[in-house]
This record gives sequence, structure tokens and C-alpha cells, in this order.
Amino acid sequence: MFYRLKMSGLKSRILKAALQKLSRLTAFKFRGNGVPDSLKADLIRKYVPNRSFADIGCMWRVNGYFSFLAEKCGANSVAAVDIYPPSNEFKDMRRKQNSKVAFIQGDIHSKDTVEKIGLRDVIFCSGLLYHSPNPVYTLGRLRSICSDILIINTSTIPEIPSIQNAAVFYPFLRENQRKIWRAGIGQLGISTPYDVSQGYGNWFWGFSRTCLESMLQCAGFQVKERYGDAFITCFVCHISSENFLPVSGDWTAPPRK
Repeated sequence: MFYRLKMSGLKSRILKAALQKLSRLTAFKFRGNGVPDSLKADLIRKYVPNRSFADIGCMWRVNGYFSFLAEKCGANSVAAVDIYPPSNEFKDMRRKQNSKVAFIQGDIHSKDTVEKIGLRDVIFCSGLLYHSPNPVYTLGRLRSICSDILIINTSTIPEIPSIQNAAVFYPFLRENQRKIWRAGIGQLGISTPYDVSQGYGNWFWGFSRTCLESMLQCAGFQVKERYGDAFITCFVCHISSENFLPVSGDWTAPPRK
């Protein structure tokens, strides 16, 4: 019951406005502004000059915007990657800017796609992870193409009191349970029932921040910068010094003693 009330309160625009006003008047700091595109753009400006860059999941809503921005900011090579074909807006922008951004249509979980992308200094991935049925595997694929920095932005859920690394699996929740997680936007699999025919279009997972950070660590990343609020998180990660075992999709058996 308490968690439901917490969710309702955090979603309330009136409460958010009040907390933001309070934070301006006092020393209290309320992080309720989410992760605006301007913040993601600032991170790209900071990290991509003279480096190779790949934007994984580049089309939806932004039509390759961050890929073109990386090119403008001095990235020495840019790959824009998406499972869907390039939009007309993307093609028009590429033509108008005489851009050399390389578009790769493919699934990051595919070995062929990973080979086409190659190893990149900076990986940017926004709005993708919660659409993945197997997010730890997805992070492993991102690690396999990353030589230095991952900027990852994803929807999250508020922390559940006294429970670290909590997550919720959305498919096949009952209607009264799905209502808890609705954010007032079109969320296939939350605002509507799970639809197997829509594949990655469904929302599969809601991660708490602690869960997301632990998954990143499991995949070979170390979080260095943290942004966002209860419902959206952006992490800047460096590759970890710990050993990482890249996977290709087949189970790797542990060595026998």
C-alpha cells in the first residue's frame, strides 16, 4: 500500500512542482527533472570529440539526432544503429548536412550487427533497455562493442523500501497491477496488455536504480556519473577493470575443477 502511494505521489505534477519550488527556497535538493535531451546532448559534447561513437537505438522520436550531434561535436566516426529502417527525417538530415554518419540496420543482439558496428570508444543507448526481454544480455552486447564509455538512458522505477536490486517484469501482469506502473504515456505492455506480435515494442522490465547499476556491473561496466529521477535514469559508465567474458548467444559452461 505504501509503495502504491509513493508511486502516485511521485507521478503527481502538483507534488513535483511543490518539491521543485521547495528546492529553490531551501537547501533541500529534489531531482525531479528527469533526463532532458539537453543533458544527453551535453554528455555527448563532453565525451565524443576525436573519438569513435555508436548510437544504439537511434530512430524512435529523435531520427538520429544524437548521431548527427556526435558528428558535429568532432567524433571521428559515427554509427547510427536501429532495428528499424532509417526514417525520412533521418535521410533528409543526412543529405542536408552532407553527413558521413553510417546507418546500420540490425539488432544489437545479432552477431552480424555487432561485427558491423565494431569496437567504439563511446556507446550511447537511450530508451532501449526496458524493451529488451534479456537486459543483462543486451548490456553484454553493448560491452562487447565498447572500448571506453557507455552513456545509457532508460526508464526506471522508484526504489522499493528495504529491497535492493528490485525489478518488475511487465508481461502478463493483471490489469490492477499494470495500473501501478502507468506513466501517462503510451506504454505497450503496461497501458495495454502484453502483445507478443509487437516484439520489442513491448515494455518488458522496470528496473530500480540499484538493479540497473548491478546489471551494468555484471556486464563489465562501472558507473561514474548518475543523473535523473525515480522514473528515468542516465548513467555514464566506464569499462570495468574486472575480467569480462563476451558472449555470442550460446551458453558458456564454467570450467570443470
